[in-house]
Amino acid sequence: MIEADTTEVVVRAQRGDRVAIEWLVRRFLRPAYLMALSVVKTPADAEDVAQEAVAMAMQQLETCRDPARFPGWLMSNVRNRSLNRLESARVRQRYADT
Repeated sequence: MIEADTTEVVVRAQRGDRVAIEWLVRRFLRPAYLMALSVVKTPADAEDVAQEAVAMAMQQLETCRDPARFPGWLMSNVRNRSLNRLESARVRQRYADT
């Protein structure tokens, strides 16, 4: 699949097309990692967040109601997971300090 329209690929992936799903993962894993890294600041945490977010997106693709907005939908999920990761770390640190 060379230079496909993302919207078309998302629709195909929503129908279960494995090649389309693999294309989406390859296309968006790096941007997801960079988004996570901008929030969590550590490469290991960013990698975990990106992988979790992309995997969850592929499992829940049907909840993306507008395939044309898939990149924004995914990055919003990545940002939210990243913020949750930071909050969890703060809570753990708070309890460790007591």
